[in-house]
This record gives sequence, C-alpha cells and structure tokens, in this order.
Amino acid sequence: FRIRREVIDDKLPDADSRGFDVQVTRWGPITDVAPDGTLLAMRWGALDPENTNLGLLDLAWADSLEEGLEIARDWRGPAQNIVMADAHGDIAWTIAGFVPDRFGFDGAVDPRWADGTIGWKGNLEGDARPQIVRPESGILFTANNRVISADAGTAPHGKGFALGVRAQRIQELLTDADEWDEGDVFAVAMDTRAALFEPYRTHLLDAMDAGDADDAIVARAIEIVKSWDGTSNADQPGFRLLKSYRSRLHREVLAPVIQAVSKHHRGGWSYSSFGADEPVLRLLEERPEHFLGPGHASWADLQRSVFVGMVHEMGEGAGGGIETQWGLRNLSRIGHPL
Repeated sequence: FRIRREVIDDKLPDADSRGFDVQVTRWGPITDVAPDGTLLAMRWGALDPENTNLGLLDLAWADSLEEGLEIARDWRGPAQNIVMADAHGDIAWTIAGFVPDRFGFDGAVDPRWADGTIGWKGNLEGDARPQIVRPESGILFTANNRVISADAGTAPHGKGFALGVRAQRIQELLTDADEWDEGDVFAVAMDTRAALFEPYRTHLLDAMDAGDADDAIVARAIEIVKSWDGTSNADQPGFRLLKSYRSRLHREVLAPVIQAVSKHHRGGWSYSSFGADEPVLRLLEERPEHFLGPGHASWADLQRSVFVGMVHEMGEGAGGGIETQWGLRNLSRIGHPL
C-alpha cells in the first residue's frame, strides 16, 4: 500500500482542518472489508485524471454527423447515451464518456483482479464502441434500455440495462406520426402511460378471491385498482395503490433470497435494482413452490396478504387512505436550505 492523506478544510472561524488516511493500491483505494477480513479495493474510472475532459463542448463546432460521433467518442466523463442529428436529417447513437476496455471478463460481476488475468486496458476507443448510424427505420431513442442486439458483434459493455417498458412506449409514440414539431416531442416527454404496472394489476386481480369481497375496504380497493386508467395522472388513486403494492410485493417476494444472502455479508445486504421487476414478475408467472417464502400457502395467498395488509394500513378515505389521488402523494418538496 501507499498511504494518501486527505485533508478537509473547514471554513468556519477558528475551525480546524480534518484529515484521514486512505490506503491506496495499484487498483484503487481500499473502500471496504469482506466478511472474511479481505480488504476490498475499488477500481473506478472517475478516479483517473485522464478520464475527465471537456471534449463534449466541441460538439458546438461539429459540421457533420461523423465529426459529432468522433467528438462523442473522445469525450472523457461519465458514460452517457448520446443521440445526435445533423441539418440533413441524418441521425446517430453511441456511448460517450469513459467506457473501460475490459479483458478477461464482461463486467457482469466483480471478480478478483489480483492475478492479472482480468482487468481494464484503458478506454474503449474509436469504432470499438457500439453505435448506430443512419438506421433504416429513421428513428432512434433510448431510455437506458438495450439499444443494440446482444449478437451485434460488438464487445459486451455490461448487463445492467433498464427494462424496455419506457423505450417501448417511446417507440409506440414515435411511430404514430411522420411529421413532428416541438409540441409533439414535448407531448412524448409528458406522456403518463404506466404500462409497467399492468401485469401487477393482472396478477393481483387473479389472486383475489370471492371472500375478499366480504371485507368492505378491500372490496373498495379492488374496485379502485380495476378502474385505474393505465396512467400515472394526478387524479388516479389506482396508480397510487399499485405503486405502493408493487414496492411491498417486491420486498415480500425477494425476502427469502435477501435473508439467505445477508447471512454472508457483514452488516447485512439489501437489494435495490431498476431491473427487479424481471425476477419478481417471472416468479409470479411461474410460481415455483420452492421459492415461496414461509407463512404463505401459495403465490396467490402471498399477493392477497400483501395487498390486504397494505389496504388496512392505509385506511379509508382520501386523506391518506385508499381513495387518495396520486397527485396528492407525489409531491415535490423543494426548499432553499436557508
């Protein structure tokens, strides 16, 4: 190791500077300790000065699509989707910013680098980056989804793609019309369709049985869910119920795995991923009994217990109860710290 002293200056009158030592390795700083006591180093592109520049500003002087793509590839900073168009209507997409050129692994997990057989060879340069130029469809869009096929012939750049539900909605809207103005594009940005929640509603309604109708508040909540219009509009109490239900359902469905893994992690382990809908919905579709958590007789029973418990906790009415519109819960609370 080498030791780097980090000093934080305090600008308050008569305050002392504070410092701490960082253990630094050839891979990066020590940031954690494994349960078995092994020190863990973090390799992060943002810690390398050469991975930061202001090259993206040169786009203001680009004269062609190809020149724009070259500038985007040479920019160093956080990796970003970039979509561009020129005055002739030609369009392109690529990944701008620092992208590690990996060898020996695809980045899906964090294996040991210690023996030198895996690692980074600097930045992914030039044509090695994925790109789409002048697509035959005439349309390009991205919502953090997979943009190119897995068998497109380019090197893998990770597997942490967002679900395609937002991208699919954008594609639907873009293919609905041939002529566009700024107002049309703004309407796409303001679209409130919430298709992600439709399968949750379907599975929930299938799970509820006739006996639930005897519980007045549960019966009313079911009617609200049934009458949901499929959007996240401010006047939709059904969306608010489904959003809360989805969060609780995820915790309950994934609890057996999280508890099992937590036993092997110092301080426990939590799981939060924008891809969590894929495993949860697949479990609801396939209903494997060995994956069902304790205390539930069936997958339908699990869903009913989550929903019924949530509804009774919320209570009746619109002042926080099940009748409360989404717009009254989804509020921005923005205030200046002074």
